[in-house]
Amino acid sequence: MSKAAKDLLAWSNKNKERLTSMVQTEVKSQLKTIGVASRDEVDALRKRVRELEREQGKKSTRKRSTAKRSTAKRATSSPPGEQA
Repeated sequence: MSKAAKDLLAWSNKNKERLTSMVQTEVKSQLKTIGVASRDEVDALRKRVRELEREQGKKSTRKRSTAKRSTAKRATSSPPGEQA
């Protein structure tokens, strides 16, 4: 391969990397502007949700075993102008 061809190939690869970087930067900027969460933010939220679900699961298990259910009926309200 000639020196000119090698130089052209190197120049092309360098420009491709620069263009890719510029496009990625612009996409990130636009996504941030419109409020789209990043992958890291979504991963952090997923982790937090799992933690909360585990905590809730433990609380629900304890509550189910110790809680008593009420059999009382709920009071219903009468429409305006009517008396119950």
